[in-house]
Amino acid sequence: MIAMRNSSNQTANSKISQVIEAFDQRCGSCQRLPLVGERMLLFADGSELCELCSIDRSEAAISVSRVCSEEARGTVRLLGSLSGRSSQ
Repeated sequence: MIAMRNSSNQTANSKISQVIEAFDQRCGSCQRLPLVGERMLLFADGSELCELCSIDRSEAAISVSRVCSEEARGTVRLLGSLSGRSSQ
């Protein structure tokens, strides 16, 4: 019973590791995995930094992207009401 539990835990841990590696978007400076909703900034030298580490950079980022969860990729979410339209 214990051997079976250890085997299933190892399998689950292996799958989790594979998912993390597949969507690994670590900060190029602190190596931290950013949280969902955080911004990642790409600089001209190719470095991709989290918002916290990018504060130390003097040059502007060439691209900014927001980290989203794997479940939310490809979905659209309305964040506010449309101006000039009533909600019915």
